[in-house]
Amino acid sequence: LIGWFFLFLIAATLYAPVTMMRSGQTPGKKLVGIRVVRDDGQPMSFGYACAREILVKGLLIGGVGSFLGGIPGLINVFWPLVDDQTRAFHDMIVKSHVVSA
Repeated sequence: LIGWFFLFLIAATLYAPVTMMRSGQTPGKKLVGIRVVRDDGQPMSFGYACAREILVKGLLIGGVGSFLGGIPGLINVFWPLVDDQTRAFHDMIVKSHVVSA
């Protein structure tokens, strides 16, 4: 049971970075017709996708945000309403944005 838990944890952690490599799309993003692109025009790499999904969204906004009452998560969700390019806070940190595919 513990082995299955760790296998699930690894798969859940790597799902978004692995599926976003090259195209910037997860299956859900493909379904709604959007993709993530880097501001510098470089292709989406595994390392960049890991930094965006795991380090910034997961650990920084989610993990640290849980100690701060969820305020960083709320800022991340509502930031596109005040940003002129409608980017979320995590996109500003990693210098990316979401576009129509």
